[in-house]
Amino acid sequence: MNLNNLNPQWIWIAAAVVAVVLIVALVASMARRRGERLRPLMPADRERFRADWRGVEEMFVDRPATAVMHAEELVSELIRVRGLSPRHARVAERYRAGHAVIERHGRGRASTEELRQALLHYRALYEDLAGERTDVATEVPVAAEVPARTEREVIRDDERLRP
Repeated sequence: MNLNNLNPQWIWIAAAVVAVVLIVALVASMARRRGERLRPLMPADRERFRADWRGVEEMFVDRPATAVMHAEELVSELIRVRGLSPRHARVAERYRAGHAVIERHGRGRASTEELRQALLHYRALYEDLAGERTDVATEVPVAAEVPARTEREVIRDDERLRP
């Protein structure tokens, strides 16, 4: 095909068509994301998810692969209940990482450590969406609220730490 004989006007028309298609796709994507709002989690649902998550973590000791699969199902349901999708920016990266390990396990290529990492991804999603962050203190005392230690307490702690 000889592109030298191509009318430059057609190149501009093709570029304009591609630009219009990209703009339409962008607008559709934005509209889809605007429809995904984080819905509140009812207290009864929160308790049910909490109990189910405890079961998943207990199961991991004896059956790690099964526990990770249950974790994915639980997180998927939590994502749906909160009104999101697995492609939502808030959950996509961790969800994809956990799911990739499950797929590798299905082919017999995932180690127990990889399954543990997948469970950690799902746990982070669970804590984020269920509102149960256990790795961050909920209250940080202000210096004025912390009572000063007496000299006697300091000496007692020093004696206890000596070998």
